[in-house]
Amino acid sequence: MKKSLKGALLSALVFPGLGQLWLKRRLSGTVLLLTTLAALAVISAKLTDRAYRMVEQAEAEGGAVDLFAVARAAQAASFADRSIRVAWLVLMVAWLVGVLHAYLAGKQLEREQQEERQEGGGR
Repeated sequence: MKKSLKGALLSALVFPGLGQLWLKRRLSGTVLLLTTLAALAVISAKLTDRAYRMVEQAEAEGGAVDLFAVARAAQAASFADRSIRVAWLVLMVAWLVGVLHAYLAGKQLEREQQEERQEGGGR
């Protein structure tokens, strides 16, 4: 499998930034990895906080906690909360950039290796 394809697949299917790290593009891989983790942390923290507040409210009112209702309300809140929408956008952009950058970095590495082989064979 070509390096460009393998790097793109690592970033697309496993985690953004892994393709860059595999291609030894450590800085861009680390930036993408940390950006993705930060976006996931914001989304997770906001939704967990929202669900926790809803459970507390249901308990305070003396009613039974309906976990499905909590999940639906937390999901609805994710579309209403601006910071969560921004975090989702950052996550999607990081994923897309990770795939495209890994593919292009892999192509560049393939070209450099091919040029080295041609120069070595011409001697």
